[in-house]
Amino acid sequence: MKKTKPAPTTSKPAKLADWTILIYMAGDNDLDDFGGDDIDEMKKVGSSDRIHVLVQRDTAAAGVPAKRYRVRKGTTAETDVVQSIGETNTGDPKVLADFLKWGRTQYPAKRTMAVLWNHGSGWDDTDIYAEAKRRGLNPPPSRPPSAAGQRRSGARGRPMLPGGFIHRSAAKKRFRGPFFLTAFQLEKVGGKRRAIAFDDDAQDFLDSVEMKKVFIAAARAAKRKFDVIGMDACLMSMVETGLQVQQAGEVFCGSQEVEPGEGWPYDRILKVLAAKPEMDGRELTKVIVKEFVASYSKSQAVTQSGFDLAALKTVQKAANELGTLLAKAYKTRDFATQGAIMNARVRAQGYEHADYVDLTDFASRLAASLPGFALVAKKVRDAVAACVFANSAPNTKVKASHGLSIYLPLGKVSPLYKNLDFAKGGWGAFLAARMA
Repeated sequence: MKKTKPAPTTSKPAKLADWTILIYMAGDNDLDDFGGDDIDEMKKVGSSDRIHVLVQRDTAAAGVPAKRYRVRKGTTAETDVVQSIGETNTGDPKVLADFLKWGRTQYPAKRTMAVLWNHGSGWDDTDIYAEAKRRGLNPPPSRPPSAAGQRRSGARGRPMLPGGFIHRSAAKKRFRGPFFLTAFQLEKVGGKRRAIAFDDDAQDFLDSVEMKKVFIAAARAAKRKFDVIGMDACLMSMVETGLQVQQAGEVFCGSQEVEPGEGWPYDRILKVLAAKPEMDGRELTKVIVKEFVASYSKSQAVTQSGFDLAALKTVQKAANELGTLLAKAYKTRDFATQGAIMNARVRAQGYEHADYVDLTDFASRLAASLPGFALVAKKVRDAVAACVFANSAPNTKVKASHGLSIYLPLGKVSPLYKNLDFAKGGWGAFLAARMA
């Protein structure tokens, strides 16, 4: 390979490009090896005068600092480093805020996409690190650097045990990323992991409230919203998650179901963008949805969707109206209606996380068994259809996915739910009435 000089540390802003892609690679966990693979994918296309592909990568390797890259084609990853920023905690809101500010300031563009790359589990902010400590279970120290390009078997929604092997019984517990604990320990922790941007070394993560504050502050500082807010993580395409960043972005892109460990196919996405860098955020999101699903076997139950964040307000209104009607059945002790509601909930399209269902499918099943709910159920379906502009879920296991999930647990409601913007309306009242 022809030798290339390292990219210099930026001292003054680059010229205005069409797109700046900011990928916050929170890899201080079992996904670390996939991070190297994804950078290799990005390098097949790389940055240009019209597209800046920027990555901030924190790894699980001991003694290796977090680095910022402007990814280029025909170079080694190390020559793409523009800043080495030392040890970071990807769960610290300030770390994400600094990256977003740096990227938008030093590499300005007409349009910007921010991607959170990590484990994800929808809105739920349970502190699994605190729970592990309470039970006397602690993550081991960071691993040594892995071989370049090494792939681990597994998925972003399933746990890895030492050596990279999936423990299937733990996987059924829907554990969102391990501490490299034993299967027995995974069972004792309870098999769940939440939020996003997990940092196993710091034992921290970004919760939904922190994520909201960071994105809104970044949008206000730049005096414009992000054109796309993307989640290369599991289970993030939810009404609740979208509303947390609604004020900071134009469109949202994510998956209702768990993502395989390989995540987004960055080479395929960037190839299409490079051929037409003038495309807008909606068009880029459609590319992501199409290429993500196409990059996996038809036997894999993958999903990906894109929705309009401004239109999500209409979904919120309709879902709250439905929630108010549902709550009435519990407050009046209408047991026949409660039974029909539970039947619709159990039969609705579900996902690896047992507490999430497809909102449209749930509303449709309600209307089919409860004529009195038909009108408000139609409002929900129409609102989702107008909000979701890109959706793909071809596998039969997820074929009733319409692009937006919602929290509807069969058991008790998480006490953390009340912290969300969406929890303050009719849907939150419905969940509370079920527990009364």
